[in-house]
Amino acid sequence: MAEAVRFELTEPCSSSDFKSDGINHSPTLPLNNNVKKLLVILLWLPNVVWALGDWTQEQRNWLIASNVAMLGDWATTRNMTRRYSEGYWERNPILGRHPTTQRVDLHFASWMIANYFIADYFQGDNRTLYLKVITGIESTMTIKNLSIGLRLEF
Repeated sequence: MAEAVRFELTEPCSSSDFKSDGINHSPTLPLNNNVKKLLVILLWLPNVVWALGDWTQEQRNWLIASNVAMLGDWATTRNMTRRYSEGYWERNPILGRHPTTQRVDLHFASWMIANYFIADYFQGDNRTLYLKVITGIESTMTIKNLSIGLRLEF
């Protein structure tokens, strides 16, 4: 245990200036700049669809809905990574029982990008069906996570 270990500093440390220590640090918002940039790109991704001629307006709407649902699942799963001590654990076998925040970010960012390309692979009604199913699954996961006390927090 940590209480059983004692150590002495070899060099003295300067005292903490509590008035300015928090400057340029964000203890309540764990997003680094790379994650913020990635979120902007992922939210921008549906705009790419408008350039594609074979997507219907309904399919574009379902892509946006699926991305919003994934963002909800992502946010609640990130919240979980800061709350393992409260007994939370991940059920997705790809992520493992206690994934790091970085692993969760990589998983969801990759999944959101793949979602677009998988949907684009399908044609016609199959594309619409795929997007509806993904939206339903991700919405269900988000609602379940919220129901057990997790929060929508990045």
